[in-house]
Amino acid sequence: MKYKKFLLASGFLFFTLQSCVYSDYIFQKQNLWVTEWLDSSACAPPCWEGITPGETTLYQISKDTVNNNFVFNGPTPYSDGSFYFGWTYNENGNLYPAVQATTESKLDMTIGDLQFEFGLPGSYLSVNDIISHFGEPDYVGIDEDMAGCGAVIFYSDKRVWLRLERKKMDDHYFINKGTGLSRSYYLSESKRDERLKSFYPFRNQLEPWNGYGEYQCK
Repeated sequence: MKYKKFLLASGFLFFTLQSCVYSDYIFQKQNLWVTEWLDSSACAPPCWEGITPGETTLYQISKDTVNNNFVFNGPTPYSDGSFYFGWTYNENGNLYPAVQATTESKLDMTIGDLQFEFGLPGSYLSVNDIISHFGEPDYVGIDEDMAGCGAVIFYSDKRVWLRLERKKMDDHYFINKGTGLSRSYYLSESKRDERLKSFYPFRNQLEPWNGYGEYQCK
């Protein structure tokens, strides 16, 4: 009897462990567009699928600009007259928010930024994933408001801006390998300068990347 109980307990433990491993695998399993963004891009950041912020214009983009799995939406005007548009990713009939673009202004149809959506099921990326792909970032930006403490890491040479998951109000923002990414931006130089001035008008809000660890909330 004891032997049977032991077998039943062992079987239950094995099933539980297998279920946990399987669940983790399902959670981490990426939508194809995420792995394509990391590994199979048609051009290197800050370019995506042949679209380069600061160079490519709205007139050069059509629904056929990127591969067939992306569904083109737009363009739609903002209230300031500039345009935004984007692509959702079609994977086995399921549509996932993926990429959005905006023009510089109502007078300049050059693409100012490309925005990539993460943090959703099937599109989770960690800081470790990003560093493995892009290398070590140059700067960390920390900002704090009523919603909590937020952080970005970015690259000076690539004009790539990576917003991390916002955390609850605290004195420090701790960045580790598993810290999640919420959005990624490829920016033109003008949009990069504009974003820096908007989010980090004070120099002490920016600091050099010093590896994983604590960064002071400003």
